[in-house]
Amino acid sequence: MVQHGIVFIQWTLSEHASVRQISSCSEANGLWEIGTHAQAITEYIYPTLSPFSAGSIPIPTSPIAYQVLTIANYVLSTKQNGTLPLMQDGSSADPASTGVAVLLANETSTGLGYNVTPAAYGQAATDQVTALLQFTPRSPQGAISHRNSGVELWSDFVYMVPPFFAYYGVLFKNTTVIQAAYDQCRLYRDALRTSTGLWEHIVGGSTPDAGSWATGNGWAAAGMLRVYATIQRSSYASQYSSQLDDLINWTSEIVTAAFALQQPKDYLFPNYFDSNVTTFSDAASSALISSVYYRLLFLGKNSSTLPTLSKVEHTRLAVFNAVSQTTGVLSPVVDPLSYMKQGTTTSPEGQAFVLILEASWRDWYEGVYGPGTVNESTPAAKSAAVKGVDVARSTLVTCALAFGVAGLALFL
Repeated sequence: MVQHGIVFIQWTLSEHASVRQISSCSEANGLWEIGTHAQAITEYIYPTLSPFSAGSIPIPTSPIAYQVLTIANYVLSTKQNGTLPLMQDGSSADPASTGVAVLLANETSTGLGYNVTPAAYGQAATDQVTALLQFTPRSPQGAISHRNSGVELWSDFVYMVPPFFAYYGVLFKNTTVIQAAYDQCRLYRDALRTSTGLWEHIVGGSTPDAGSWATGNGWAAAGMLRVYATIQRSSYASQYSSQLDDLINWTSEIVTAAFALQQPKDYLFPNYFDSNVTTFSDAASSALISSVYYRLLFLGKNSSTLPTLSKVEHTRLAVFNAVSQTTGVLSPVVDPLSYMKQGTTTSPEGQAFVLILEASWRDWYEGVYGPGTVNESTPAAKSAAVKGVDVARSTLVTCALAFGVAGLALFL
């Protein structure tokens, strides 16, 4: 479809007859990967339950997010007795990435036959908040460490912890935790922001990384916008108006700085934005940062202060062209476990980022052109090449919704 001189590629989940197939191409084993997949499923399959949607707080009783609740059930079923974090890990932040799914289960799992009682979900979420606020190292300024062993500030933290704090705070009516969500974004920005508007990756610890890692900037931008949306959609919005202004402006700053460094050769972002770092194109961060752009538009940010839509559409299409039509795997991507190296296997977070991008674009598009305008019935002249991208994305959805976590059975 062509709107305002821009070609929009349209597709829907209903196209994908193979979406129920369990595939091994995306194995979410890291805690942050499990949390990110839960978020991707929520935004993609259950958009009305995502804080980006109006009416999502308090949580609606329908639909039931079975896939997300199953993840939450898995998390609590493996939680060690007598411990505070949702799961044990060297990172203090990564377990909290599953906290939003746990909170969703706390509100909606009654009577579904899970082996965890709804009250246990709420207590587990409270334990995780306690672990972070009371028992995790902090910087002198008060920033909660991303790691348990000492003070290390990673840009990744902003996607894992502040959105969980915000969701917990608005659901449990705890303004201290709501404020903590904002404060941690502010403190991390103070510590990591560079003069370009982009953020460093890691400050502190034995392996600091002063580079502007693209995925790290995506984590930070997407995390801050989730905090913004959660508070803005709640009854507390008017009490936090200045904080909300900060959050959406800080998010926009990262997105604008990133797109200023979009690579003309392929419209993807480099793995590192720094000119003095040998790097490679990274489709994963390109997907995540692009998703934030569409969310900014969806939430009403003035587009005149952002990169042009045409510029971002180039990157969105480049991401989908980076998906294999035969395997559904996104490439090139950074190795999630070695952030200076190009990955040689599937990136579970990268697979999730593509779903997040598609959900973000879909919600924005239908917000502009009307509900149901992104569907198969919409007349759209598609070239053979574009149809090929659709096939690749069909496979990608299958892979991105398939989890390799032992014992994790999704209700697909």
